[in-house]
Amino acid sequence: HTLFNLANIVLLIGLVPRIARLVEMVVKEKPKSEARPDYKYLTSFAWGSGELNFIEAKEAINQLGQVSRNMFDQFLYIYRNPEQDLSAKVKEINRMEDEANAITGELFDFLIRCSSDQVSEDTRRDATAYLRVIAELEEVCDCCHRLTNRAVRRYRKHRFVPKEVEEDVVQLGEVVSRFISFYQQKLKDPAVSSSDMEVAVELEDLINSKRKQLRKRSVSRMHSDSQGINGELIYVEIVNTFERIGNHARNIVQSLPVSTD
Repeated sequence: HTLFNLANIVLLIGLVPRIARLVEMVVKEKPKSEARPDYKYLTSFAWGSGELNFIEAKEAINQLGQVSRNMFDQFLYIYRNPEQDLSAKVKEINRMEDEANAITGELFDFLIRCSSDQVSEDTRRDATAYLRVIAELEEVCDCCHRLTNRAVRRYRKHRFVPKEVEEDVVQLGEVVSRFISFYQQKLKDPAVSSSDMEVAVELEDLINSKRKQLRKRSVSRMHSDSQGINGELIYVEIVNTFERIGNHARNIVQSLPVSTD
């Protein structure tokens, strides 16, 4: 019996390398991106830690909201100072646009993984809602990037409108800035209330109403002075983009988890 066992051990030792190669051929190792994805703005996803993963995702969403805030602030600064060469700030906005796209891509993948992990139904529902929030935040960042391109064209082509008209854009921009600050704060709250929804609707209505007024005045000026039409067209594009940001901002607030109180 002892000799039989010793013989089996000797044979097994000799066959271990072959058995190992056979197992490696049959059981393929998962690619790194599938087994443990690498993220730049989030730590690596860990299966079985769904609720903790979701907390980190919300922090990254707050970061994306801050990027949109910074991009719009930089645009307003560029618009207010057309006499300065602000190419460095334009490059910074382009960098933030790339950052926003990268965060958005990671968050989509991260949240989908979170919702398919071991999480509560409430968390899974919130993860689905935040996918819409992320998409709207990315749209806001895209709008800020387009606004910057319009401001650059205005500077390079020297296509300006009268000073008092420029001030109308700044004032409407401050309303949009207030709306961005509002949704940025709501991103940090556990849930939004019905009064928060009302504030979002009021801000969007204010932006829409002001945009219609400014656009109507611009059309009137173009009819009376065709020489300034190029500047007016840029002016109208900027005002229309403000309205789009207002629409996305409202969608962000309305997509957030709602308070049950």
